[in-house]
Amino acid sequence: MQKNEILLFLTSLISPFENKYVEKYFFKTDWEKVIEIANKEYLIPLVYTNLKKKKLYDKLDDKQLKEYLLEIYNLNKQRNQNIIEQMQEIANILAQVNITPIFFKGSAALSEGVFEYLGERVMADIDLYIEPSKIDRAIKILKMNGYNEVEHDYYLKEDWHHYYPLVKDGFYASIEIHRYFLNDKSSKYFFQKISFLESATINNANVLDETSEFYLSFLHSEVSHAHHQYKVFALRYAQHFNQLLYTNKEKIELEKIYEQVSNYSFIKNYWNEYLLLQKKYFYIPLNIIETKNSRKYIKNVEYFLNLDNNFLRTFRAFIIYFFNVFSVSGLQVQYGFQNKNLYIFYFFKHIKNTLFKYLDKDKREILKNKLKNKYL
Repeated sequence: MQKNEILLFLTSLISPFENKYVEKYFFKTDWEKVIEIANKEYLIPLVYTNLKKKKLYDKLDDKQLKEYLLEIYNLNKQRNQNIIEQMQEIANILAQVNITPIFFKGSAALSEGVFEYLGERVMADIDLYIEPSKIDRAIKILKMNGYNEVEHDYYLKEDWHHYYPLVKDGFYASIEIHRYFLNDKSSKYFFQKISFLESATINNANVLDETSEFYLSFLHSEVSHAHHQYKVFALRYAQHFNQLLYTNKEKIELEKIYEQVSNYSFIKNYWNEYLLLQKKYFYIPLNIIETKNSRKYIKNVEYFLNLDNNFLRTFRAFIIYFFNVFSVSGLQVQYGFQNKNLYIFYFFKHIKNTLFKYLDKDKREILKNKLKNKYL
């Protein structure tokens, strides 16, 4: 099988939406390559659960593979149970100072049952939003209860939207306290009025409403992480997106999202092209209009997906970065301007910012103080 066929088999397998591709190619696929890609994308637990759901797990001939899938799933299930307990402890600690956190992204998916099985979603950290005026109190009481900062130069950015990660012995996940749900360049495209709900399983905690969480998933992948600019189709982010749609399809207001993305022509294009990729690889049941530009975009993404040569991937990533980040739409995403006549101004501004990206020691100390002053 070619790499694009293996990718399509993997995405068809982990998609919650009905399709016939998996059963058709189940006995023809190269499982070693499927597992290699799934490992890189942190999708092994989803491979296991979807094989079970589709009644295909027992049809695997490779006993070692079956044991591996089961072991990874069980380890992740144990980890996620620990994270659920940590989320409840965080909410209880913050309740002592009258703070109600809003859990979002993976932590909300875990607590609100977006995934059918506890061990399906691989978690990196716990994201929670706290009103900026209350963050100081939140950090202080968490530190009093055993949490410590993880300081790293990676977090020293002028527009960083959350505090240093906090960790505690006995818990697997770090926690990230946000003053915005997205970084500065992406927040302007999110809903200005945020709706939230009480968590279904975590006491003293809230979560975003289903429409906001779904739209946030798109912005986080395609704008904050610049996956659209780099022509990257990140499978774990994509699967999370379509799982949200599958679980909450009756509650997600697609018209509200369409109205929001229509305020920015380039964000509207990002949205349509992301949905087209989702439709092709994950079979989402939405009608999306295909255009000449969207076909070109998908062709570029698929070319990049199918590259095995690391040198070519790196070289192509550099070319994509240069031509996309410094393009009109790329700089519009970075700086939020609408008038294209301002392009030259922001072009040189971005060059200046890029040149000063690698900071000296004194500058790092200044940014450390700025970061802490935003929260403490």
